[in-house]
Amino acid sequence: MKIIHQIFLDIGLQPLEERTDYLNNIRIVKELNPDWEYKLWNDDSLTDFISNYYPENMTNWNNFPYPFYKIDYARYMLLHHYGGIYIDLDEQNLKPLEDFKVFYGKWYDKTKNIWNINNNIMMIQDKTICKKLLDYINNEIVARKKSIPPSWKCRLLLHTVGVRAWARFIKKNKLVSDGDYHDYFKTDCIENCSWITTIKNN
Repeated sequence: MKIIHQIFLDIGLQPLEERTDYLNNIRIVKELNPDWEYKLWNDDSLTDFISNYYPENMTNWNNFPYPFYKIDYARYMLLHHYGGIYIDLDEQNLKPLEDFKVFYGKWYDKTKNIWNINNNIMMIQDKTICKKLLDYINNEIVARKKSIPPSWKCRLLLHTVGVRAWARFIKKNKLVSDGDYHDYFKTDCIENCSWITTIKNN
């Protein structure tokens, strides 16, 4: 299904109306993809969505140590329920999207000079795989809380609902992106991402 999902939650930073970069990226992705439905999710709409369709996950939703965990967690449920594509707000769309079976983003590891799998862009059209992904993430939330101290805030995020968990699932299930991230998106976000800033300030 052709739906673009984006999320803006109150994580203690600037309100959306002050984020001209986000607003510009929203405008561009809408203009380039007029045949796609667009959904911008916020705190209330996501809570309602999960309460209605994934009530079994509300305990996780209400007990994350920081609100930005919700941004990562919600995208798995949105893809499972609605399909479509999830796009981080700091990603700028470069050309019209395609209805890929699998598509995901990348992040640049400066220390190793390589591009790695990222969850900044996520698209899996197969509902069976999406359910398997959501189950995997829910299991990781339980397992990693036992093995990672809560004081390791960044690592706990990455390995429960974040990019490390997503990348493990992608590799484990041998899912290959149908398109090249660099053909469709660019981002200015390197080390000043919202969630990193929030972690450092807490």
